[in-house]
Amino acid sequence: MKMKLIGLAVVTLLTPLASANEASWLELDQDISTLAATSSVGSSGASISGFIQSSYKSDSENDKGEWDFSGVRINVKSNVEDIALKISFDLKSGSLSLKDAFARWDATESMSVTWGKFKRPFLHSFLTSANKRLFVGSTANAANDARAHGVMLNGDLSDMGTWQVAATNGEDPATDDMHYTARVAFDLVGEGGFNAFEGARGDAAGTNLSLGVSYAEENAPDLEHHKVGIELAGNVDAISFHLDMVMYSDDSSAPLDKTFSVEEVTGPPLEAAKGGLADTSPLGLTLAYMLADDMEIAVRHEDFDDDFDTTRLTVGFNYYAIAPNSVVWQLNYSDSSSDFEEFETELIQIGLLASF
Repeated sequence: MKMKLIGLAVVTLLTPLASANEASWLELDQDISTLAATSSVGSSGASISGFIQSSYKSDSENDKGEWDFSGVRINVKSNVEDIALKISFDLKSGSLSLKDAFARWDATESMSVTWGKFKRPFLHSFLTSANKRLFVGSTANAANDARAHGVMLNGDLSDMGTWQVAATNGEDPATDDMHYTARVAFDLVGEGGFNAFEGARGDAAGTNLSLGVSYAEENAPDLEHHKVGIELAGNVDAISFHLDMVMYSDDSSAPLDKTFSVEEVTGPPLEAAKGGLADTSPLGLTLAYMLADDMEIAVRHEDFDDDFDTTRLTVGFNYYAIAPNSVVWQLNYSDSSSDFEEFETELIQIGLLASF
């Protein structure tokens, strides 16, 4: 697979760059698609966007409470002739952290190339921009994805769907072993269910359904593992649904879960409580309903498939003060249940999301 991906990338880069075609811009940070529609060829001007997501979090289970940022994002986009550029930073930690930095162009009428640092194309819930998600936090499966530096090819499957493949730096930068990702998405019913927004916002009327299948493989020494992802998303009128499941290989080198993990735990059976993802199949199911044009309710159940029967239930209410997501008030309640006490949480979040 390694030689095929490298060969594909080389052949693509030798193809003359074509003019920007909005139809070939796919799911990676979907908001970048507007750049092709609004920027003129040859323009050197830049557009700036971003968002602030701030919330108060109260964890009654562990007697904790604090104000915190989920994101303070700045995006800069521009066109240089037929090449679209994006650079984004996050400042929630108080210092500048690079998120994305890539160039994208059309190699053919049905295939584009992305070169730089970007989101690995695995789950749609991760590819969705953070300020367009349904809850204050992402799904656990999305939280375990990552950005990386490399090359990605995007293309269309006629009228059936889209495909994406990427070769990026692996987890060990000292080696030349890479991380490979591939994803296909199909619209099965109607206009499909993989939209720019999580939840019921933007869903087409009637019944719509999409299926996504993805594969990722890490090849760094002592870190080798792979995973398979399956997603179903769609809606029936104002009711929206999304299901994702990730199946991890049984390699002991599989990474730790970023939602529930304990850094310093020794001795059986607590060693397993570190939150390793090896030989697990975490699953999440989200349902959302638009109460009115400016109000939405949602519920999400997640099963972490670990040795401690850890689950999380999240209920949310969104008020879109300035639609569709310029100003959003969010109220979330989540309850995490586990046989391991360290994973038990009861969290209330009141958040404000403001985008520009």
